Amino acid sequence: MTKLYCFIPARLKSSRFPNKMIKIVKGKPLIKYVNDKCNECNFFLKTYVATCDKEIYDIINSNNGNSIMTSHFHMGCISRISEAAKKINQIRMKDFICIVQGDEVSINKKILDDFCKIFLKLKNKYSIFNAVSKIKNQKEYQSKSVIKAIINKKNNIINFARTNVTHSNNKFNKQLSKHIFRQTGIIIVRKDYLLRYSKMKRSFFEKNESVDMLRFLENDIKIKAFVINKTMIGIDTKSDYKNFLKS
Repeated sequence: MTKLYCFIPARLKSSRFPNKMIKIVKGKPLIKYVNDKCNECNFFLKTYVATCDKEIYDIINSNNGNSIMTSHFHMGCISRISEAAKKINQIRMKDFICIVQGDEVSINKKILDDFCKIFLKLKNKYSIFNAVSKIKNQKEYQSKSVIKAIINKKNNIINFARTNVTHSNNKFNKQLSKHIFRQTGIIIVRKDYLLRYSKMKRSFFEKNESVDMLRFLENDIKIKAFVINKTMIGIDTKSDYKNFLKS
C-alpha cells in the first residue's frame, strides 16, 4: 500500500521577506498556521516541518508537531526535503511525500484532499506532481516572483520560468491562459526520486531561473500538473503579507 506523508520546508532567512515564517497570521505564526492546515488533510499519515532554524523547530515541536532539523546550506526546498526524508527510515522508497511550502497561506483541506485524490488515481503512471493555479492578470504574468508553469496537451509540465515565457507581445490573454499557469508550492514526489534529486548536479536553467523543480525536467523526468480552480496566495514579499492581512 502506498503511503503519503507531508513535509513543509521553512527557514527564516528568506531573501525577499526575512522572518516571514514567524509573522502572525490569524493569531498564529505563519509556519504553524500552514502546519495546522496540512494536518487537516485526510490523506497524510504524518506531517513534518523541515527547517534549519531552531526557532521554527521549537514553534512546531512545542505545539505537539513534528519538526526535523536540516542543513543551512540548501539552495532550494526540494534538496531540504530530500535531506529530511532521508532521516525518516519508516518512509519507504516507494512512498510519496507531499511538499507544501511554508508560505502557502491559502492552503486548505479541500485543496489538499482534491490534489491527493488525483495523485492516487495516477500514482502508478507518474512519480512527481505539481499543483498549479490560474494567473490572475498581466501584472502577475510579468512578475518575477511568480513562477510560471507551461503545460502541454497531456497536462504535463514542460517548463518553468519567471520571465520571457513567450516571444509574442508579452500580453497575457485567453489563449495563453490555457497553457501557462502559476506554479504553487504544493508538490508530490516519490521518495526515491527525492533522493535521486539530491545526487543530481544543479542544472543550468534551474540556476538561471532560480526554480529547483527544473532539475527534474532537465534530467528528463516527467511532472504531472494538477490545476487548482482557485487563485493561490503565497507570502513571498512584505507586500504579499500586508495584502493578505487586508483580505
